[in-house]
Amino acid sequence: MNFESMTEVANIVGAPAFAVLCCFGIVGFALYKILPRLKTASDGTKAIKADRERKQKEYADKFADLEKGLAAEIAARKTLETIMSQRLDQGDSQFKNLERKLDDMQKSFGEINAGVASLGGKIEMLLKIKGV
Repeated sequence: MNFESMTEVANIVGAPAFAVLCCFGIVGFALYKILPRLKTASDGTKAIKADRERKQKEYADKFADLEKGLAAEIAARKTLETIMSQRLDQGDSQFKNLERKLDDMQKSFGEINAGVASLGGKIEMLLKIKGV
């Protein structure tokens, strides 16, 4: 390469060098404008992630509370069922005792009726004997 003047060198090298410098300027300007937005986007992503974790924790706590409430309700129902079955058993046994007492009373009334009838028969016999 034989260059006769600096102008020829500048004409050959200058245009690509200027284009490279312009590209560096454009890339630098783009980075100047984009990097803060990337940082804010990164902060936004972190905030979204933190919010999602907070909501997941809230939902987990609510679910745990619901599970505890459900377990307590199930235990209360079982207790109620146990108490109800015990009371039904007690009522059944009391009813059977009342049935036995009623049977005993009916037998006693039957014996009293038999006694009154035999007494009535004896009174009638005494009245016949006396001649009334």
